[in-house]
Amino acid sequence: MEYTLLENIKITRPILFLCGPYYNKNNKSDRRLILQEKIYEIHKNKFLPLVIDDFLTEKNIKDNTIDIQLMEEICAAVSAQTYIFLDTMSSAAELGIFANSAFFNKIKVYIPKKSDIYNKSNVGYFVRDVVLMKHSDKIECLEYRPAVERNAIATDYILEYYKFVNNQLPKNIEDDIRNDEIFNESDEHFIEYLDSNMMPDNPYQICYQIRNNKIDVNISIKILFYITISVISIEYKNDIKEKNFSVFDINKIIEQVKSIIINSLSEKTNKDLNTIDEININTVSKHKIEKIIQHIVKFAHIYYLYSQFHSVYLMEKPIGKIIRKIEVGNHPYTLLQLSDSQLDLLQDINNDKDKYYEKIVIEKNKKKREIIKYINNNDGDNAKKIHEYILKKIYSYYRFNDNSYAYQKGKSIKECVNKHIEGKSFIKYDIKKFFESIKEENLYKCLVDIFGIDKRFIGALKRIFNSCFYENTLPLGLTLSPVLSDMYLKKFDDTISRQLEEKGITYSRYADDIMISSKEIIDEKLYHEINKMVTDELVKVNLILNVKKSVFVTFNSKCNFIRYVGVNIVQGINGNYLSVGKKYIYSIAKEYLKYMDKVNVLNSELSSESDEELEELKKNVFYRRMAIIGKVSFLKQIEGDKGCKRLKKRLEKYVDIDLEKI
Repeated sequence: MEYTLLENIKITRPILFLCGPYYNKNNKSDRRLILQEKIYEIHKNKFLPLVIDDFLTEKNIKDNTIDIQLMEEICAAVSAQTYIFLDTMSSAAELGIFANSAFFNKIKVYIPKKSDIYNKSNVGYFVRDVVLMKHSDKIECLEYRPAVERNAIATDYILEYYKFVNNQLPKNIEDDIRNDEIFNESDEHFIEYLDSNMMPDNPYQICYQIRNNKIDVNISIKILFYITISVISIEYKNDIKEKNFSVFDINKIIEQVKSIIINSLSEKTNKDLNTIDEININTVSKHKIEKIIQHIVKFAHIYYLYSQFHSVYLMEKPIGKIIRKIEVGNHPYTLLQLSDSQLDLLQDINNDKDKYYEKIVIEKNKKKREIIKYINNNDGDNAKKIHEYILKKIYSYYRFNDNSYAYQKGKSIKECVNKHIEGKSFIKYDIKKFFESIKEENLYKCLVDIFGIDKRFIGALKRIFNSCFYENTLPLGLTLSPVLSDMYLKKFDDTISRQLEEKGITYSRYADDIMISSKEIIDEKLYHEINKMVTDELVKVNLILNVKKSVFVTFNSKCNFIRYVGVNIVQGINGNYLSVGKKYIYSIAKEYLKYMDKVNVLNSELSSESDEELEELKKNVFYRRMAIIGKVSFLKQIEGDKGCKRLKKRLEKYVDIDLEKI
């Protein structure tokens, strides 16, 4: 299982970092302890006020590869707010580090009033004034009246130690804690992705640049922290309090964290970044990301073992708050091996389809049908070529259902109909407005299932296959339309085939025409069961039957044939056989006679046609001849020599025909 970063993350228990001198958890007068207890009392379990001196000690860490200063920097970078008691050189140094703009967090500085200090050159005031000049936007100072303990070292040098009067938090500090806006801020944060080589300018921003099959990512320590904590919260839930740090596979955790970052960027950019040759992920820290992740894991481990809040989760139920599970699948660009230039062409087609396609109307059997074709110019040629390229790639992966017969090399109408040659009962269906009813979003769901496409990359699928839609429908006439229509019904074919096969019933589909047959008689009960099955499965893909064209017959003395995709299954004395039917024979004969009339005109020496009319006549003769050849070929395929004899017999009273010479 893999994960990706959520678009909106939710930090339900932000860390507050409490810094200052002389921490002693057993001393009730310790100011950080008093501050910690008051914050926890006021805001309960909504924030986590940490004094890391409490648990991040060399004794607890027991690892010379761990840098405590880096731990402090991580804590400062992660915290929603850092509190510093500024009255020693060490706390002044901490302020200098944590005021670094790279950490983004807000800082509260608590400092004794000048009037209560004997040593006016107290380092805290000097540092406060200097740092505030540079960072007044993120640092707020509060003065308080301290209890002071003085020790005279010499006549002109006195050490001062500061406490809270009566070990009570000063009222102005308590009021500030109650009213501080930080405690009312939303715990939800939108993750912003920026195509840039700069460092993020806020903690919830990820900057990246992709160049020459290399990606550079700059990320805040805060996001890195919560991703890492999420990983160990899930993967090491039962081991988190094991004293042996070796239970954590640091290298695996590092790879998982990187994977989450790359998965989220892949989703955002719609690119398959797992194919990138070089991936560099950095933070503002001088340390490499691997070292930072190691320290975050160690921080969590020590926290759960030794912190006074060890029973409080750093991140509770991170799935749905920071990350989500994903099933990593194929990326459409990688699967179809599309280059950037090809993707740009597809995008241009999507933006202006009338530049590449044209609409024509053809008439057949007195019925008009709208066709979309590629424009006869370079743009149209380019669109056709990219679709042919994609079709070739699809064929290398896609396996048609065995009972689907249209648009496939090596499969024929005869083979489709012949499946039912032994049938006694037949059910024939027509899918109503098949191509027109195929909606883009529904098709993408089918493609995701068929090719194992990662669901995060539906947008990439759209960039490719939106070029196959015109006026929101899948049109007749484009190269990819037939195979896409078949894929749209792949699950339907698989389901119906399996369910009918279990009943010993034969199924086939040719485009929008469905035939179901049985060697045994299908009674009314079984018919209604099949009818419901087919109807229900079609509804799942937003299709319906054209009930006016539905046929249910059983061969008997009154009914001895059924017509399917232009071929009759006929009941014969010695068993069923296939026939194109009389009307088809007659139509060929009629076409042939018209063809011969045109040929005779063309061959006539007395032809008075102009050159232009003569050229048009030649075209007419050519296309009529091609149409007849196609029909005769189909006749031979279905009926063989018997069909040719039937045609000759029909024509012999008009003309002596040699089919081989047409």
